[in-house]
Amino acid sequence: LHEPYNEYKEKASHLEYIAKDVRWPWQMDGTDEPATFNIGVLGTNPFQGELKRFYRRRRIINKKVKLQFLTSIDQVYDTHLLFISKSQDPLLRNILTYIEGKPILTVADTDGFGRRGVHVNFFFEGVKLRTEINLAAAQLSGLALSGEILKVSKLVSSRSR
Repeated sequence: LHEPYNEYKEKASHLEYIAKDVRWPWQMDGTDEPATFNIGVLGTNPFQGELKRFYRRRRIINKKVKLQFLTSIDQVYDTHLLFISKSQDPLLRNILTYIEGKPILTVADTDGFGRRGVHVNFFFEGVKLRTEINLAAAQLSGLALSGEILKVSKLVSSRSR
């Protein structure tokens, strides 16, 4: 028996694959490695329990995953990957300005967020889940994306402000 398709279960699993294709500052400059890999969800949580179920026993880049459900941007201080929910659309510019230059990988699944500066944005092409990458925005955060994620993603650039 097959369970029905759940897009947020698929997106939860994709976060692991995206994170492994990122060169994090501690991998590049020898700064202290974090003990856990922290995923934050800012705003309404579209994953429901999928993140908790998926990362209960899994690791990201050999680190135990710690989930943080955030209600405001000032809570992101130790977040490595920040999922910005659609509910944050009116605040997106403020969010991206607040974390500018910090090594926080931003991920979303809202049309247009990639061109507005989010590093990785999920979208559907027919029934296939795809990603668009804003490479310049990621580089400004001190993150280097490489490998498979770049081969399978659509590259976008930010609209000029």
